[in-house]
Amino acid sequence: SGDVVPSWYSLSFQVYFTLTASNVAFVYWSHDIGGHISPSPPELYTRWIQWGIYSPIFRTHCTKDYNNDRRIWVYPYENYKIMRKAMRHRATMVPYIYTEARVAYDTGVGIVQPMYYWAPEHPQAYSYKDQYFFGSQLIVSPIVAPMDNATQLSIKSIWLPEGDFISWSTGEWIHGTVEINRSFSLSETPVFVKAGSIIPMKHDFDVLGSAQVIPDVLKLLIFPGNNNSSEYTLYEDDGHSTKYQAATPEHATQTYKVNVINRQALQVIVGAYVGQKFDGRPESRGYELHIFGCWPAEHVRVDGSKVIPYVPWVKLNMDSDNKDFWSYDGRYVCLHMLIMPLR
Repeated sequence: SGDVVPSWYSLSFQVYFTLTASNVAFVYWSHDIGGHISPSPPELYTRWIQWGIYSPIFRTHCTKDYNNDRRIWVYPYENYKIMRKAMRHRATMVPYIYTEARVAYDTGVGIVQPMYYWAPEHPQAYSYKDQYFFGSQLIVSPIVAPMDNATQLSIKSIWLPEGDFISWSTGEWIHGTVEINRSFSLSETPVFVKAGSIIPMKHDFDVLGSAQVIPDVLKLLIFPGNNNSSEYTLYEDDGHSTKYQAATPEHATQTYKVNVINRQALQVIVGAYVGQKFDGRPESRGYELHIFGCWPAEHVRVDGSKVIPYVPWVKLNMDSDNKDFWSYDGRYVCLHMLIMPLR
């Protein structure tokens, strides 16, 4: 992106330029997150990090100067905590980002897509220039202006196309097509999930530096929609070689399906691996399911017969007992399941 001057204008323009670069198949380019040639103020750098985790390449960088630093731990503690959480969230999203990167490889359509790719008939798809689809499941509308000094909040105008969307930070269910105004604290980023989405992720512990490690327990974030069924296909390879391009490509896919049987029953189907074995692929895989927007279950079954036990959410460590269980988090109206790998 060049030697960018740190400013709110630069941040806003980089969002716009990145999504429009997809129009000319320039879908992977990196930014000097936070700007390059001079110090980046804490609020600006925090917002730049929050946008960067939803960009094709996440890279902080600046010129060599003792007054100019991009290490997050040299910033005020509150900003450090927010930026650290954002960076860890980026790391947990690797299975989703890598899958969407494979889609970009196969189709030429980048992971960052302007709104008019999905809703070309709507004028708002062109006028809302700083929001975009991040892959097929998420709409991101980064904060690109300073917050109000009095309220310590940022007000953002957002347009959502036809369909139903869920605010990732609040769980609010929003029916499109609609223009909305919402307030966001410094710790919040406007991200909206398409209803019916299934988002594969890693655990949120020990994730930094593990991008090339294929998880043996995969987290699935499930947002059931009004349709009776939805699905998502995960892509994986060894993460470090070009064997995915071999005559017999070493990669595999796995499809996950959600069937809303009725208002009282929901079924999650984990498909078999399709493709070739590759280095690092687990022989057996466990799953941590987070099903949003549902009430506590009467019972949870695995393979249609095995009933797994309920464990209260209070002080629950998702892997503490190394056994299958389910729980419920009323804060997010979310049912959790942990199915451990077969050993």
